[in-house]
Amino acid sequence: MATAVWVDDGQEQAIDLLNTATRGAVSTTYYGAWGSGATAAAVTDAALVSENAEARVATTESQPAANTWRNVFEITATGNRTVNEAGIFDASSTGTLILRGTHSTLNIETSDRVEYTFDLLLKDQSE
Repeated sequence: MATAVWVDDGQEQAIDLLNTATRGAVSTTYYGAWGSGATAAAVTDAALVSENAEARVATTESQPAANTWRNVFEITATGNRTVNEAGIFDASSTGTLILRGTHSTLNIETSDRVEYTFDLLLKDQSE
């Protein structure tokens, strides 16, 4: 992923997970989606610019380092399409966008597969 942003709604959800009063209402299952929007990712994004027709797929989460949250997912194209963006959501449809990234245009054909890896790296102020 060339450029990815931890969007406002995703940051707010992280705070909700830390707060014992709101923790139970937060989804902890995540889904990946892709789209054709080429607009640069911004913290104010609430959705992909133009989500493609394929169903969202569950991500595989891991923590490769103490300060890193990783989500990996693979989508298979159901038709020919252009792909420029991808995102992590907390639901298989609608839901909250957590991370959104853009990349160079991929011209995808039916049955092509693309694997995405999103790493959210938390740093302290000295880094």
